[in-house]
Amino acid sequence: MDNQRQTGSDLVYLVLEETLPMIHTALVSYYGFSDSEAETFKDTLAIWFHRVGRRANGQLPSSSDLREQLAFVACKYARALQVTKTNSGLPVETGFAESLQTPPEEVAFALLNRMQLAGSPS
Repeated sequence: MDNQRQTGSDLVYLVLEETLPMIHTALVSYYGFSDSEAETFKDTLAIWFHRVGRRANGQLPSSSDLREQLAFVACKYARALQVTKTNSGLPVETGFAESLQTPPEEVAFALLNRMQLAGSPS
């Protein structure tokens, strides 16, 4: 059982290591986060993802399913944060305001496709 937990933990770390750089790029270039905002967002995302891994009790899905879940959650909440900014009157650059019209699922799908084309393991 301890080996299963270690393997699950290793899988979570591996998925994070492979996916967070692409998520960072999406946060900055697509959603208009500053680098420091993106780092803070990724730290919070990593904490959440580790908790998901611990709650799975050794029953983690495949790395590709985990990567997909991580990308979808990241895009969903990144968009929500930026929408909240615009609704509260905080300035958002014009190019990024337009990106908020795209559903987060489409952005996550494009992100996952780029990762696959870049040669990330499935």
